[in-house]
Amino acid sequence: LGDLPERAKPWGADDMVQVWSTTLPMKANWKLLTENYSDGYHVPFVHQPTIAKKRVSKRDFHDPAIYKGGYLMHFTYFEGTQCVMWNSKKAPELDLPPDLKRGPFFPLVHPNAKMAFAIDQVANVDVRPTGPETTDVHLSMLFPKSTVALPDFEEILPGYTTLVENVVKEDIVAAEWQQMGLRSPLHKPGRFTPQDRLVHDYDLWILNQVIGNQ
Repeated sequence: LGDLPERAKPWGADDMVQVWSTTLPMKANWKLLTENYSDGYHVPFVHQPTIAKKRVSKRDFHDPAIYKGGYLMHFTYFEGTQCVMWNSKKAPELDLPPDLKRGPFFPLVHPNAKMAFAIDQVANVDVRPTGPETTDVHLSMLFPKSTVALPDFEEILPGYTTLVENVVKEDIVAAEWQQMGLRSPLHKPGRFTPQDRLVHDYDLWILNQVIGNQ
């Protein structure tokens, strides 16, 4: 994990409680969904009904000279919370340093744990392969105990869980279409663009595990 535990420490996830979880099936190879996590290019197209409407002003991408450990990260700049449905009640913001309140911190811990440290909660997506073309996608969400103790928490929570579940379902549809394309005899590998840098880094990590550093 390298420096990730120290970087995540300000969120105080050790003192949070898991308040929700669900598992979604996916008819695609697990790596398609883990690649997806580091790819910002698909957001305006795949996520038109959801987070594409929550436009970010900037993204920071993983720099191995700064972030040390077995993970890739990106950081999106967004004012307020990016993690709740519109017109839904919002949870109180966490007591975070100002530089961590600029938006969510998204580390992908190799090989299959996708995490989101937001200004008001922490979410996790575990991608669990069940076969070459089948996967279970396990979602969970954590909030501080003080937030869970609020009298209106049961009204707050659905706005968060609905958004994350809808976003992941959109990603699953895209991955299943990708899997169909990969099966096609007409499929030819494409090229990576500069926007695909983190996807390329992830694929290089996978190759290093399978065939070693070439």
